[in-house]
Amino acid sequence: MDYAATIWPDHWRVARCRLEPLSLGHALLLQRLGLSTLRGLGPTPGAGDLALYIAILSRPWRRAVALVDSWRGRWVLRWLALRLLHPATRAVASVTLERYFAAAWRGPRVWTKDNTAAKQDDPLRVLTCTLTQRLGYTHDAALDLPLERALWEACSYLAAEGLLEFYSSDDAHLAALARSEGLRPATS
Repeated sequence: MDYAATIWPDHWRVARCRLEPLSLGHALLLQRLGLSTLRGLGPTPGAGDLALYIAILSRPWRRAVALVDSWRGRWVLRWLALRLLHPATRAVASVTLERYFAAAWRGPRVWTKDNTAAKQDDPLRVLTCTLTQRLGYTHDAALDLPLERALWEACSYLAAEGLLEFYSSDDAHLAALARSEGLRPATS
């Protein structure tokens, strides 16, 4: 939940490959291929699935799109899958990728000001539209933005519009204490 980490993200390594920060472009490409960035990878992902994640995430999203659409992609996937044949290596890669995705989706702690029920929509589509329509990013610039930073930018805009309110861990502790005592928050 540290904003400075969105500016200078952590470095991640999986199967001796350095991963790029998860950008909106990466997330949309993974979604197009039927791979998720929101839910876990499952108990035992295969070497091929892990190789595809690593092949995409170890390069900028534009190069990853070119790789997926090229004949060379098969060779890269085979080479990466060979590194992931051992079950222990696959388990470590799976855990590391899950932590990587959790860190990428880590945004500010917020709560909505209105008490209406939340409507479900694709979070990547909402985030892309907020960045392009409300914050003035071009489509390519929005896709280049690391996902965690995009979340902060969108939440900051929504907070300025009065739809969200940021809260700290102290606020969360006080809210949990009030809930445990049966108190309701005051409405303004």
